[in-house]
Amino acid sequence: MQEQNGSMLVRLLTALLAALLFVQYPAYLYSLGTRFFWYDMTLHFLGGVWVAGMALYYRFVRVGRASTPARGSMFSFATVSVLVVGIGWEIFEIVVDTWTGAGGYRYLDGGSDLIFDILGASVAVLFFTRRFASHKDSRVY
Repeated sequence: MQEQNGSMLVRLLTALLAALLFVQYPAYLYSLGTRFFWYDMTLHFLGGVWVAGMALYYRFVRVGRASTPARGSMFSFATVSVLVVGIGWEIFEIVVDTWTGAGGYRYLDGGSDLIFDILGASVAVLFFTRRFASHKDSRVY
């Protein structure tokens, strides 16, 4: 059962990545993230879902676990994973902004990006626990 759930999760995450790349390309070409405030938020939310989903998959499904983790430890793991990638991305944006001299980086926007990354991670944890958890307890199979 876990193998079927794992392959289904990989298919969903692959489809999400394809959708993100498809939507990100016009955002890059036409600066949609700056024209529509919600566009950037949506991309960061979905990116948080993807990063957390991949991290949870590799940590708890692909590698396998002798014991089943509680939701709190999965949320912590997903949040740290998303923050590492998200902070790395924000540092990249600051470096590019400084290097090009564009002067367009906003720290408030960076904070908002990280919040939406974490919200996406929360949704990934909820999906993961509902898909893989037993009805008897809140632990993952």
